[in-house]
Amino acid sequence: MQIIKFFATLAFFAAIGIASVSDGQIMGRPGQVAGQPLGGSPFTSNPETAIFDPGNLEYDMQPFAPLDISDFNGPSPVRGGFFAQYSRTFLSVSRPNPSGTINRNFFPNGSDFQSGNKFHAGFMSDEGAGWDATYSRTSGLFFSRGGSEQVALPMLTETTIQGFALNRSFRQPLSKGGFIEPYFGVRYTYFSDKTNQDNETLVIDDADTPLDPTDDTVVDGIDRFRQEARNSIVGGGVGFRIYQARGRWQWKTDVGLSGGYNSQTYNESDEIYLGSELLDVVERNRSDSFFTPQLDAGAELTYGITRDISLRAGAQIAYFWGGLNRANTLEADLNPHSVSGPSIGSVAIDQQSATVAGFSLGLEWRR
Repeated sequence: MQIIKFFATLAFFAAIGIASVSDGQIMGRPGQVAGQPLGGSPFTSNPETAIFDPGNLEYDMQPFAPLDISDFNGPSPVRGGFFAQYSRTFLSVSRPNPSGTINRNFFPNGSDFQSGNKFHAGFMSDEGAGWDATYSRTSGLFFSRGGSEQVALPMLTETTIQGFALNRSFRQPLSKGGFIEPYFGVRYTYFSDKTNQDNETLVIDDADTPLDPTDDTVVDGIDRFRQEARNSIVGGGVGFRIYQARGRWQWKTDVGLSGGYNSQTYNESDEIYLGSELLDVVERNRSDSFFTPQLDAGAELTYGITRDISLRAGAQIAYFWGGLNRANTLEADLNPHSVSGPSIGSVAIDQQSATVAGFSLGLEWRR
């Protein structure tokens, strides 16, 4: 199954690459304008260095200058130059969905909301070649059995998602207005689950008569069961963006496909306590690796309030197509990974899929 996913992703990458090369042959090299040398500037002849043109580095420091809406009723050009975006993200992340011989009805299902931040910055030359980088991080908590007010000893799960991408992009005009912007680049994604649950367990208390093994007392203790499942995905990605602008409004769609080598680690421990005294620690660790594809799609609407500053709102969805290592959210007293759980049964957690969807609100500065 992993081989099929791997070759399916490679085929998609190849198709995008061939399409981009074909478009480049038709349109000409990025930065080549009739009657001008490559780069479109008297200061450079190479579109790769257009970002360093003196004209591109000049800024009048008037970000609140009025926006020109003289062509309000018709299509507006999508501006190039430097840009920076900040978004506050609100996402719904699907819960782990283990498989195995344990009854599926014991597992919590559904999804949980989490929030975070996203930063996106880059440069696009007027000739249609640029770079951009994106960093995002979100995290959130949920109780596996509904909430601390309902369950005396709930399992608390924390999910964290971080991502970084660096892309090379090329912008080309569409026949009916707007632009299409194919891109390719490198990508890193970190996805982790952490769980923590205190579960009642029986322990032997020999504190009163440590020298008399026949006088030991069995009392209630605490089994603190912890898990941490981590994924570090390194690979590449391709995609395209489509822009349309009219007056103060601009909308954008973004579709991308990425895939990479996923280095997985899973750590679990049981800490046995009698009161505040730690009696014993049992630890187990494992590691593995898989190929993990990811599909991303999003739509965004921007409203210009000044010449350089805009408000942004968007929606997005990401789907991890298998290969994720997730935490086992089965309660400790039923969890075969815990010393308090049953000695039989199995739970598979290293070949999971996940859906991440939500919306974002933010600001954009564009020179």
